[in-house]
Amino acid sequence: MKLPWIQYIQGVPRYPVLAGDKVMIVAYNRTVHQYEVMACRSHDGELRWKLALPAGGYGRPATDGSRLYMLWGQSGLAALNVENGDLQWAWKTPWRIRSGPVLFKDMVYLCAGDSIIAVNKEDGRETRRFQVGRTFLFGNPCVSLIDSHPLLFVLGAEPSNNYLYCVSLDDTGAPVSLEWKRPIGKTGVVSSETAGPAVGADRIVIGSLDGTVTCFACATGQVLWTDHVGEVTIRSAAFTDGERVYVTTLGGSILAYSLHTGARLWERQLYAEGIWAPPALAAGLLIVLGGGVLEAIDPSNGSSVAQVAVGHGPYSAPVPSGTHVFVGGGDPPFTGYLFAVDLAVADPTSMADQNLADLEIQANDWEIQISFRVPPLVTDLWLDGRPLGADAVIRPVRRADRAYFRIALAPGKRIGKYALPVALWRQDKLIWNTILVDLGMNRGPTLGLPQQARVSHLIFEPQAEPTASGAAALSMLLGHFGLKVSQQHVKEMADYLVETWQVDPHHKWSGVAMRISHAGARDVRAKKPS
Repeated sequence: MKLPWIQYIQGVPRYPVLAGDKVMIVAYNRTVHQYEVMACRSHDGELRWKLALPAGGYGRPATDGSRLYMLWGQSGLAALNVENGDLQWAWKTPWRIRSGPVLFKDMVYLCAGDSIIAVNKEDGRETRRFQVGRTFLFGNPCVSLIDSHPLLFVLGAEPSNNYLYCVSLDDTGAPVSLEWKRPIGKTGVVSSETAGPAVGADRIVIGSLDGTVTCFACATGQVLWTDHVGEVTIRSAAFTDGERVYVTTLGGSILAYSLHTGARLWERQLYAEGIWAPPALAAGLLIVLGGGVLEAIDPSNGSSVAQVAVGHGPYSAPVPSGTHVFVGGGDPPFTGYLFAVDLAVADPTSMADQNLADLEIQANDWEIQISFRVPPLVTDLWLDGRPLGADAVIRPVRRADRAYFRIALAPGKRIGKYALPVALWRQDKLIWNTILVDLGMNRGPTLGLPQQARVSHLIFEPQAEPTASGAAALSMLLGHFGLKVSQQHVKEMADYLVETWQVDPHHKWSGVAMRISHAGARDVRAKKPS
């Protein structure tokens, strides 16, 4: 596996989308609290355009090759010109959206609140709105032709359970009726960029928060097979090639099933940190993101073929194009990268490029030293230390044929896994590599780092309104510490602070929660029995 190019992203990289010679990706810049979308040339990573976005979009974009359809803030949809990023049209709904758009014929479908909205691709004009029921739709929907009839599948959270919904589309592509719905375990909205069903061979497969995997018949909703894994299986969509289906879990496992019988073909425990991204198939290899690496796996038996360090991409996914894969990684929320990975060269003996021979990493509580043998004909090299809170360009000390890098570990960067990009100039050619640095997860006490504070025995109170999750969480927390405050009162406090401080609505709760909690804490102390 080689790295043709790496593009730095200041923030959290999300789901890449390909169109023509461009790879586009949305990112959230935590430093300036700004969303943006950028387009890079796919063969060399050159930035072609970048556009600031309204904050709050949680959903995978879609493209028809000429336009990029994406969420516009926390409640809208927009179309951008793929060539230059120009805004073609945009509109907003009354609801918060946690679902990406999907395309079929001349329509863009947006699942917002409890409704599926069909929009004309050309001008953004709404053509039909269909209410699914008392639910909150989330995840990536998909449209599939079953017996020549188009069906749209989407996930939703009702008060009692999560559900998989099947909605029929008419000849024009407008949603017209709910064909069936099936419960898929306990209720809870899951990250939209990565969650969703997988469809193949007239079957649809979905996981659950309860740890089950279920296969339904697309046409009827009949349960064809089910398996209990015991780990969350809905955070990322499964992937099917029509014969096998591959499922990842938050426990860090990947399982392969026969799509037709549900028999487990193989399973592997890969990463203790869990797998937060859906798998993909590229160049005959199963591609999995997790544990700080992008790993190529033999889909027939689950054995490792090769891997390369890319860091963490909890809202990203590997997106294939021929023998290449594009994926967001780095060390979110402040340091991200868009990686181009070439699968044509697979070396099972190496974590990274063989150019970094005799790699040695030595770390203590406060600094890390990295050294490797410099390949012949290299005229210049540097290491990008930003994932560790260091400089973007760190030059080595050269001794004989080795390069030595010494990096002070910034606070908060003394545990965990990090992928550090390394650039080598050889014969006027830039060659990219990455180094995986594993500082472990159990070194906190020796560093004087704060330990996790756990609050237990909270009295759960369902949110009063679909948009009141922040108010419900704060009301519950304040009540735990002795101050009974209604959700409505918390919402009014938040709205007042938003208006006073001119806070972007998307940052409403992150911006005002601490202020409300501090005000409540003083009241709690005053009322606490002596």
